[in-house]
Amino acid sequence: MAAVAAPFLVFGEISAPDPARYTTAALAGIGVALLAADPLLPVPSSVVLVLLGAEFGVVGGTILGAIGLLAGTIVGVGVGRGVGLTVRRRRSVTDVRPVVSGFGWSPPVAVALLRGVPVLGEAAAIVAGLQRVELRSVLLAALA
Repeated sequence: MAAVAAPFLVFGEISAPDPARYTTAALAGIGVALLAADPLLPVPSSVVLVLLGAEFGVVGGTILGAIGLLAGTIVGVGVGRGVGLTVRRRRSVTDVRPVVSGFGWSPPVAVALLRGVPVLGEAAAIVAGLQRVELRSVLLAALA
């Protein structure tokens, strides 16, 4: 009997976890994960951002959205670098330059200007990865 009662004496009464708390954390995680997967999947990021704002308020939704969008930028740059390695193995560097010249802007400028445009924002991050632009400058441009 003492073995059964000991945990209650040490830890106190154990109650069921609050489902609302875990549901809120799960929604935040799902929203951030969807925004991070945006370069790979057809995610309606504007809808996800609005839902995050509705659930967590302006400040909370903005913070979570920024985290998710920055994670998506990192994923896009990583995809570009991975694709760039594959392309460079099969072709010479001079063959890759016309593909990555893009809009004629430097990749960080393209990331900053196109971040809010569906598809083009992710494409700009991938092009920055293809051109092997420093991740820090791309992230700073994404924050602009």
